[in-house]
Amino acid sequence: MSRIRLAASLVGLLLGAACVPPPGDALEERIAEDPTLLRIVDRGELRVGIPTEALGIGADPATPGREASLTTDVAGWIADALGVEPSFRFGTTAEILESIHGGDLDLAFPLMPMTEGAVRSTKRSYTAPYYVAHQRLLLAPDTTGIDDVGKVCLFGDARTQVPVENISPGLEGIRSNDGQGCARMAASGVVDAISAPDLLLYELEASLPGSRLLEPSYNTEGYGAVVQYGETGLAGFVDAVIARAIDDGRWNEAFEARIASLTELAAEPPDLTAEEAGALFPRGLPLE
Repeated sequence: MSRIRLAASLVGLLLGAACVPPPGDALEERIAEDPTLLRIVDRGELRVGIPTEALGIGADPATPGREASLTTDVAGWIADALGVEPSFRFGTTAEILESIHGGDLDLAFPLMPMTEGAVRSTKRSYTAPYYVAHQRLLLAPDTTGIDDVGKVCLFGDARTQVPVENISPGLEGIRSNDGQGCARMAASGVVDAISAPDLLLYELEASLPGSRLLEPSYNTEGYGAVVQYGETGLAGFVDAVIARAIDDGRWNEAFEARIASLTELAAEPPDLTAEEAGALFPRGLPLE
């Protein structure tokens, strides 16, 4: 049985700042020209899948302090631009993708990096990235600097990660199924650092006193929202809303509200198209 939980979406704090387009706005023109957008407007509800992983990026209303996130803010902007209410469904990335594939959601925010194989998939269609992440090193609490790093725990998508020996010769990598496994190894001194995309490291940095996320990065990964396959009108609408939020400062405000307290890294508004994000990882990866 799926663990996806339905949640009421009328609570203002989940939505962040909102902006309804004025009459004649280009967003309203997109709505008038696209049957899918018109159906959502007629329904009065945008069905959105939110990941429960990754504090600050995903959200989980059942856990105090995790009720809102960057993705709930972005979903709120899109719903406001459509003049409808968002209906959030919370679950793992696998669960919300299953709901997109089954037609139960209009939009979802999976925590998976975009590759050429993903962008060309016939299971779903991608928007431009709502977030751009980078593989970085999180020093363990007892590690004073990069020169003291010998063993590194890795988690996340191995297909897009840089091997630790490419980061620095002599490093030894140990792969874990999840971030908590890496956190336990770092806390107990088994490893000197953790490496993963930074959006997955924010929560670990906040939960490991004395740990430190280093600024140098070793790759670039785009994280896009997904819609049902072929719904290019909705995907383009999402791109336009996110672009407007970047231009008017709402994206930076959401980063400050949801993520800045977890890390010292500066906000980096996304500036890639879906095709550009996918092209970062061609390498013959299969369609997903």
